[in-house]
Amino acid sequence: MSDFKVIKTRKQYHEYVTAHMNMWSNPTTENEDDRELLDVLIEKWEHDNIKREDTDPVELLNFLMDNNGI
Repeated sequence: MSDFKVIKTRKQYHEYVTAHMNMWSNPTTENEDDRELLDVLIEKWEHDNIKREDTDPVELLNFLMDNNGI
């Protein structure tokens, strides 16, 4: 199990999203707890920091594409 903590910066958020995507590309029972923890941490950061209803749809699409390496 890793030492993931509450996300406090955009840089940390991007690092955790990358780690989360890597874990999901090779899900194992060993990384299941970390995947679930990152689900919660990422969701909370997004809820607290991304105002979807106030965001321009193009901005949101660019944000999602950047975070998913597209």
